Formats: sequence, structure tokens, C-alpha cells
Amino acid sequence: MNKDNEILKYLEQAEKGDYYSMLKVADCYFHKHDDEKSLEKALHWYIRAAKSNHHIIKADAMAQIGLMYYNGIGTPVDYDAAFKWLNDCVLFQRNPPAVYALAEMYFYGRGTNVSYSRAAELYAMTWIYGRNGNAAYRLAEIYEYGYDGEIDNKRALDYYIAAANHGHEVAMCKLGLIYETGEIVEQDYQEAIHWYRLAADCGNKFAAAKLEELQDVDLSHPYQITWS
Repeated sequence: MNKDNEILKYLEQAEKGDYYSMLKVADCYFHKHDDEKSLEKALHWYIRAAKSNHHIIKADAMAQIGLMYYNGIGTPVDYDAAFKWLNDCVLFQRNPPAVYALAEMYFYGRGTNVSYSRAAELYAMTWIYGRNGNAAYRLAEIYEYGYDGEIDNKRALDYYIAAANHGHEVAMCKLGLIYETGEIVEQDYQEAIHWYRLAADCGNKFAAAKLEELQDVDLSHPYQITWS
């Protein structure tokens, strides 16, 4: 069934006030993506569906509205509106994409004041419920650099590893650097090479250059790298 026929299938019931059909119409317009008008219609129907008392329909609609305002999809970017919808959504239900986007808003101060402690709470929630590698990476940064007032290298390392194990390429490179330089752990070239190789296998050019740089190093003797 093409998108136009699918929209017609639900539109009649949506016009009669059926919230599930409103959400389906919104989803159809959103995924149609053939013009800006479709996205504007998607936003219109998500806003109508968000009035539902059904917790899944309401949460999904609020999350989509917030994300559309946040990313400027079907509407100009509006961080104030995005924050309102995403915050309301998260208070209502822990929708992982909404929780992650709200964490980013606190981290960067978009639509609200910067709060690294609140961002950390939300990133942790996203990690627990959604296993989001980006959330794990953000938590690692927060703990490594003490953005929330507390440096915790052990937790930073754990979250970098978690992010890397979920395919986060930058986290793989970061772990390579950590083990190569002995930044927050004991220096270990073998472990550095392991993480650089994983990143290089993903096509990361920095990691590939690092592997080339380390190929002539005597791995039994640390502190051999000379930096130009």
C-alpha cells in the first residue's frame, strides 16, 4: 500500500476524532517526506494526537512534535517549543528519543539553562532504557571533564567502553588515545591498537593513521611516541 492510500485509510477516522488514526495519519505524512507540506501536515496531526489520553499515543505524538521543533522538520527550529513538548513528554513517559533530545538541550542550553547534572540524569536514563551509544559517550565526557562538578575517571572509562561497544566510532578513537597516552589509565599500546583497529574498520581515517604510527613501536616499552 502506498503512502497516499494509507493516509486515506486512516484520514476519515482521524477527522471523526479517533486519536490512533490521527497518529497514523501523522506518521504517514512524516514518512512520506516528498515535500514540506507533508511535514507540516504531519506536525498538525501529531499536535491533534497529543490530546489523546492513551499514554502510548500521547507520548509518541509529544515526542515527535518536540523532535520536529528541535530539528526544524516541517517547521522552523524553535528550541522553546521543543523544550516544552519534550519536557512534557518525558514527565509523562520515558520515551528514549525524547529523553536523549531533552538531555542535549540541557547540555547545550537550548530552550533552557545549561544544567550538566540534569543532562547527566537524562543521558543515564537514555542509556538504561535505550542503550544509546551517544548517551554513553556524553556521560563519559561529563565524568572525564567534571562538567557537573565531579571528575570520575573510572566512570568515564566505563561509559567510553559502553559507547564503543555500541558502535560509537569516536568513543573507539578516544579509548585508543586513552590507552596510548596513559591519560586516565596505565599506558597499554596493545589495548590502544585494539580500539584504533575497531575504529579503522568503521572507516575512521584518524584511527587508521594512528595504527600506521604505532606499527613500528616496541609494544613492550611504553613512552616511545615522539610528538612533532
